[in-house]
Amino acid sequence: MTKPPDENDLLLQGRLPSDPEEGAVEVTAEDLAGAVANDDGATPTKAEALSAKPVSFLNLSMEVLEELEDRASGKKKPVPLPWNKLADILGAGFWAGLYIVIGLAAAGKTQLALQLATHAAKLGVPVAYIALEMSKLDIAARVLCLHLGMKPWSSLWRGNQTMLDDIKKRWSELADLGPLNILSAGPYDWDARTLPGLADELRSLNPGQTPLIILDFLQLVQAPPGSRMDLRERIAQA
Repeated sequence: MTKPPDENDLLLQGRLPSDPEEGAVEVTAEDLAGAVANDDGATPTKAEALSAKPVSFLNLSMEVLEELEDRASGKKKPVPLPWNKLADILGAGFWAGLYIVIGLAAAGKTQLALQLATHAAKLGVPVAYIALEMSKLDIAARVLCLHLGMKPWSSLWRGNQTMLDDIKKRWSELADLGPLNILSAGPYDWDARTLPGLADELRSLNPGQTPLIILDFLQLVQAPPGSRMDLRERIAQA
């Protein structure tokens, strides 16, 4: 799929408008109502979307008390991390929520994400790794070497026979990665609107467990059909 232009592209092409509001489309109440979905998946009416009311702090506290008790008792646990110091800072790991890793190109973001994914999977956490810039061969080579302690993964990728023979002998060790699921798509080919369904499927297959979903990486998320979303809007939707 052709990459839709964003501000970075327009800037490089010298076509960035002097007025930042130029070409902006007004968002109406009907747009908001259609963009928000209820827990049951039904689209709320305009009135429902605009009638949200604040909740008193005491009522809010009562609502989350069960969640806090589950965490205190150990019934609910965070996604474990392979780095003890970072886990301590975050309160033992990644609790349910959104985490964004930011860094320069080739800084090791994908390697960090794969380490996190394989570590969590080995401990029984259901994991989905969405790869938008790596082929299945790329992912397999990196995960195999990471899990089995082989280096460098690029040698395996090129077909190193010695490494292949070693993998075959140690194939049983890969059983630990059973909870790891891979979704490979090309740049701008993956629609972020499929994410809720993926999360629901992981939860249904693993009742009581918080799944870990890794998206690598946000800038390659597809814009909805017919949309002219720029880079920031696509990232926000994902």
